[in-house]
Amino acid sequence: MSDSNTTLQLINREIRDNHIRFYARGHKYEILSDLRSKYTSVTTWNKSHFPKFDADAVIANIMRGKNWNPDNKYWGQTPEQIKASWFTSGASVADAGTNLHEQIEHFMNNNVLEPGYNHQQLLEHYRSLEDVVIRGPEWQFFLKFVEDHPSFKPYRTEWMIFDEDVKLAGSIDMVYENPDGTLSIYDWKRAKEITKDNNWNKFALNPIIGKMPDTNFWHYSLQLNTYRHILETKYGKKVTNLCLVRIHPDHPEQTYELLPVPILTNEMEELFAELKKKEQ
Repeated sequence: MSDSNTTLQLINREIRDNHIRFYARGHKYEILSDLRSKYTSVTTWNKSHFPKFDADAVIANIMRGKNWNPDNKYWGQTPEQIKASWFTSGASVADAGTNLHEQIEHFMNNNVLEPGYNHQQLLEHYRSLEDVVIRGPEWQFFLKFVEDHPSFKPYRTEWMIFDEDVKLAGSIDMVYENPDGTLSIYDWKRAKEITKDNNWNKFALNPIIGKMPDTNFWHYSLQLNTYRHILETKYGKKVTNLCLVRIHPDHPEQTYELLPVPILTNEMEELFAELKKKEQ
């Protein structure tokens, strides 16, 4: 396996790769060919289209709700205690998600196999190693995903991309090359659940996507569609498929879950046109 996780980048390098840098501290992107400009991360831009999470309001709704009784898991806790538990849980989940992403990136970047390798070859090589570490259920779910899609051909991992016209930058979890030369974007999500419907009647703030429910599925959908738009308009690529891969140890069926993401061509064109006007 590659030690630097750059095998796919070296095989499928883009000229624009030379212009972007990422600094984990502050989650900051820097574009070397546009140093005077401040770039917004795709994640931050996507979040701006939805109401900010108001912990106090959510807790107040919980305590006013019909399920507020001794059987509720938060019963007996103060609002501050509930918020503290959410913060601790969120940090733990984020760390676990980061670890899983790093393991997958290491798996996908293989400097032993011939360039152009697919899932089946990666899995065979992985299982041939004498020092294979038995990891937790998430890793087994991921290997099952790989096994179920043997012909998938990895193209890039953690691909940093940018759009200088609208000052956006971001990193794509996983890109596969399809048999016809087009690309597919996959995103690993270590989420306990991914929901499409909002029970509180909350939607996106921007009228362009005003009918989009304020749920994590649609947040992720907007994220992947943003990556698609940048790859197609700035990198000359054709992206034909977007998909979330949910991997969580508490999945009731003890496996991964695939969630296809709708392609939002018209919405993205309007959102980018609006953003471009703001940058002018």
